[in-house]
Amino acid sequence: MTLLPSPPRPDNHHGVRHWPALHSSARALAIVTAAANDDRPWIVILPDARSLDQLHRELVFFAGDSLPVLHLPDWEVLPYDQYSPLPDLISGRLATLARLPGLQRGVVLASAESMMQRLPPTDFIEGRSFDISVGQQFSIPAASAQLARAGYSAVAQVGVPGEFALRGSLFDVFPMGYAQALRIDLFDDRIDSIRHFDPDTQRSLDRLERLRLLPAREFPLDEESCREFRRRFRNRFEGDPSRSAIYRGVRQNIVPPGAEFYLPLFFERTATLFQYLPARRVIVTLGETRAGFSRVWDEVVARHEDRRHDIEHPLLDPLELFQSPEECWRSCRNPPAWRSRHSPPSGHLNWLRRLRWYLTHARQNLWHHWRPCLPLSAAAPCWPRTRPAAGKYCRTCCATQGLPAKQCPAGRDFSSRMNRFASR
Repeated sequence: MTLLPSPPRPDNHHGVRHWPALHSSARALAIVTAAANDDRPWIVILPDARSLDQLHRELVFFAGDSLPVLHLPDWEVLPYDQYSPLPDLISGRLATLARLPGLQRGVVLASAESMMQRLPPTDFIEGRSFDISVGQQFSIPAASAQLARAGYSAVAQVGVPGEFALRGSLFDVFPMGYAQALRIDLFDDRIDSIRHFDPDTQRSLDRLERLRLLPAREFPLDEESCREFRRRFRNRFEGDPSRSAIYRGVRQNIVPPGAEFYLPLFFERTATLFQYLPARRVIVTLGETRAGFSRVWDEVVARHEDRRHDIEHPLLDPLELFQSPEECWRSCRNPPAWRSRHSPPSGHLNWLRRLRWYLTHARQNLWHHWRPCLPLSAAAPCWPRTRPAAGKYCRTCCATQGLPAKQCPAGRDFSSRMNRFASR
């Protein structure tokens, strides 16, 4: 990775950089190379969740262990649906949100829908989290009450994130943000060991020295918070609130399906993903991100219009749950930012337009930074002003193509095939 040249990065003189459209895994390699040589986190925004998942796998492959790659998953439920997201998705979201304020370098992936969603205040996750470590004094009743206030459910055997169980001197918990359940073994009133374990076989695995327990939901479920939720619900909606299943169902450590779409009623104010991000950051927009914002907003408005007449399930306005597309795009345009240009014209009959597209966009940023590894079509800026002499070949490019190499008379590198094309 260190042998690859670094692509141009946004700075004080070039607040917004435009890279030509990179295809397949090339854009993941370009992002990892640029982010690895930068001391700021890179926030990559894509128009939909499908392209985001594919890019996430590519980034993890290229980054390895040298660069953190965070992923903020979508809820994967339709707007205003009466279903709650899966615990695994909530776990991944909370783990990413907990790391964002202190992130100094790395890549963060988010879709257009995730960027538009309103989130809990930035101090909520930190205020509801707590750490435990080996050798620490541990009280099972106090830990159980603290986990219950954080939204965890007491069960006979843990199986999904957000659950805990008491088994004699063993305290099993499946923390949010972890891929496996954890078993806390006590010796008297102190923690003797913390280990991963398999809930199916009950076999203990690797050992941990420290554990951070995040809240189980993106909103609080303690008694005071539920009381405030019901008060705001009565003030926000007219009519008899007891007819609503959400109003009746929200109580301490119990939440009905679909309560996520009433998140603003749990807090005095909400936050956006931009408020979680560090002040020094780089915003990367790939594909038709602006159109993705508009598509998500149209779907939210349409779903609200279809369901807002149900008096047993009153709905919040779209602007209370999501940012407007204009507001999101305005935040994405603030420098420093990086944008990928649209794809070249398609179709085999448009070869002249494709060539003009490549020659126009390749001149802007890539040549001085990516000269050794540019594709053939992007090597056009190396052409001299005058027609090159016949028989001169590019030493760098032709060596990779198995062609004889010579130094060009202008002191620059250009390929033999482009030389022949220019001499026609």
